[in-house]
Amino acid sequence: MARGHSNLFIPSTLAGAPYSETGKFDETKHRENMEAALSQYIDRVDQTPCMRTYISLFRGVSEHETMQRRQQLLVFLKGKAKEKRKQKKENPELFNYFSKIWSVRQHHADDLLPGNYIFLLRCCGARNCRHPLCSGKKEIIILLLRRFLVHGY
Repeated sequence: MARGHSNLFIPSTLAGAPYSETGKFDETKHRENMEAALSQYIDRVDQTPCMRTYISLFRGVSEHETMQRRQQLLVFLKGKAKEKRKQKKENPELFNYFSKIWSVRQHHADDLLPGNYIFLLRCCGARNCRHPLCSGKKEIIILLLRRFLVHGY
């Protein structure tokens, strides 16, 4: 990545200043700037040589269900106890979904690696584990892979 980043500067105002005529911060203009900067970054860094191969960068989605749930996820992860209780009461299905994923992460994350740079889950092998690979539910993995390949998520 260092090779791809060397001498790389992408201004955050490619689409213009992120302020309206009144001087207030304009979220729409800011988003345009970030999208333009991301496109430039991918164009310049994609296919940088790295250890006998090449780095491949892919653009994620901007408007998707997971992006719309981001604020709720932040409440689940970093919110105060009162906010979490409110979330659990108002949207129990989503709260349970986040809880299941967090449980898998807590039981399988490799804490020996620097978490700021690498996120690695290891199978525990327990039969009663929620993670499909640990519990031997390989047919679920196949279905999830098919869903990803067909729908992209």
